Amino acid sequence: MNTQEFLDFAEAQCRVHGTRLTTIRRQVLEHIAEQPGYSKAYDVLEALRPETASLTPPTIYRALEFLEAEGFVHRLEVVNGYVACQQHDHAHETLFIICPCCGKVAEAKGDKYAYFFKDILGENGFGAVPQHLEVKAYCNECQATGATCVHENMASSHRHQHDH
Repeated sequence: MNTQEFLDFAEAQCRVHGTRLTTIRRQVLEHIAEQPGYSKAYDVLEALRPETASLTPPTIYRALEFLEAEGFVHRLEVVNGYVACQQHDHAHETLFIICPCCGKVAEAKGDKYAYFFKDILGENGFGAVPQHLEVKAYCNECQATGATCVHENMASSHRHQHDH
């Protein structure tokens, strides 16, 4: 689904739910949907400020909360960022794989990991499998090129050898 189709889908879902995709919410969603990886709230704020000079952090956070509640974006706790939902069937566990160098994010249905973790959790005295799991792993491109990490909150700025 391209960005325009995703925005149209979001508009339609809002109508079904009796909510509104306001101009600001739409701009925030569009910005996040166009990113190859995750976006932090202040990245969104800086990107949208030229269009809407009066934007403030609380406005962005309210928009992100709405978009997350509607299922259009996911908050990635490990990086304190947001990514557009790539799979609109939320009746499943989701595994997010985040590259600590380039910030690329893959969203995968977690049916396989759910079975795996159910056993591990049970063996250690825990119950329910989380609906949302985040894993850091170097993407193939960063491994192949030995790319310099640019996401300072996940990795230092030195060059990784990727011989982990």
